Amino acid sequence: MKKLLYLFLFTTFYLHSQQTISNTFDIPYGYKRLDTSGYANWIINQPIKLNENVYYYNKKVKHGLNTIYIAKFDYDIGNRNLHHCADAVIYNNAKYLYDSKQFKKLSYHFTNGEVYKFNHSSFIKYITQVWIYAGTWSLEKYDTIPVDIKDIQTGDVFLEGGFPGHAISVVDVVINKHGHKKYMLAQSYMPAQEQQILLNPIKNKNVWYDLHLSKDIVTPQYTFSVNKLRRFKK
Repeated sequence: MKKLLYLFLFTTFYLHSQQTISNTFDIPYGYKRLDTSGYANWIINQPIKLNENVYYYNKKVKHGLNTIYIAKFDYDIGNRNLHHCADAVIYNNAKYLYDSKQFKKLSYHFTNGEVYKFNHSSFIKYITQVWIYAGTWSLEKYDTIPVDIKDIQTGDVFLEGGFPGHAISVVDVVINKHGHKKYMLAQSYMPAQEQQILLNPIKNKNVWYDLHLSKDIVTPQYTFSVNKLRRFKK
């Protein structure tokens, strides 16, 4: 019984001590989360590491802690130069579908237009193939639809399709009583690197970005126009 009790206490402590978006970043005063179900709930409860360096696939440090990023998602990106911007976006969507057992929805296009569906092999093998053959161009052309920025939701993507283009995930959205929204962003980049939670370069290095209907979205390493917001078709 004592061993079981110790295991329970250890597990409880570990779960409560694990950093996530939900328990790490304060919601701005007067705001509340726009959505706390489904993907939104999943992403804000994924493990992150605060105030730790981001690493490239070759274990070299990406400099920029406290200037470009403040935290990173805690998952293995492998040791190949694969996990770029679109790959991090796809990983978030795919891992949520996998964890919630929505296996039939696990389907993405390669750049050549081929559809690649999950066949109940290992998730890592599946997502690695997607990382190899998909990119921002296929993500924009086949797997996402445009969204008006005023309707921004957790899970949406700022996306500039191209070679390479760029893609950044919306990983949290909050709203106040006046309907104004703020959002949080995360990205990978090139060369392959861990997915990092971005700081707002304009607003005192804060993780929150204010929603504007006409201003460009200025991130530390890329700028998007407001008409570049997209959403997975699933």
